[in-house]
Amino acid sequence: MSNEIISEDLARFLIGVCDDYGLNWDNDYSGRGMFGNRCFSIRTDESVGRLFAGIIFAFNEETLCYTDEIGRMFEDMRQDSMGLGRVYYFPGWTIPESVMEELEDEGYFED
Repeated sequence: MSNEIISEDLARFLIGVCDDYGLNWDNDYSGRGMFGNRCFSIRTDESVGRLFAGIIFAFNEETLCYTDEIGRMFEDMRQDSMGLGRVYYFPGWTIPESVMEELEDEGYFED
């Protein structure tokens, strides 16, 4: 399992895709065999296809620079069932604290 902080730009891109496609993300998921370590995850009632479709649709010339990094993330991706939904998680990968702080300052986490 890698221990990598997602680049700030890719983190913003992934959060944007999740927001645009109604996918819930978290930076505090601990999956099977992670022994309490936390990572980035995406929860959905949909198939993984919706996640991939959102990412592929959102890619353009400006975001092609993320291809290698997102490829490494998806090589590490795992999934768990959560009742009727699924969680796709990325062991060792986390959103940078700077991005989390920006979102907090913008009121992103407020109801």
